Amino acid sequence: MKQNRWVGLVLAVLFIALTAMQTRTVDSVPFTENKLKIELAEQSNLRLKLQCVNETGKKVRISVVRKEDSIFGYHSESTVYEEYVAAEQTSFSKLLNLSQLENGDYYVEITGGKERFVRPIKIQDVVEKENKPRKIVF
Repeated sequence: MKQNRWVGLVLAVLFIALTAMQTRTVDSVPFTENKLKIELAEQSNLRLKLQCVNETGKKVRISVVRKEDSIFGYHSESTVYEEYVAAEQTSFSKLLNLSQLENGDYYVEITGGKERFVRPIKIQDVVEKENKPRKIVF
């Protein structure tokens, strides 16, 4: 009988712990959970407009990271852009120019305190007539 109580107690604690964890989808824009509010929109010519309201009281880190495949199936990443915005700047807007980046898979990551926003993007050529304009795919 004591074993059943312990099993029940362990299952109850596990259930509470799992339901307390927050899951967050990265595909939703604008991202307005908690104290870091992000809006990311594509502009023309491989530019992304970032608008942020930072109520975390912490500095905000903006980065663009390239995801690369390796020979053995492991993924490596390299940061191609990184910028910090002071905690005192509670509202700001940035235009991220991605036109110099090669085709490939990237993600935009914005962090402030414990808050984190990640948006995967893909830069690829688009064949239209004889021109080869490029675009961002969400």
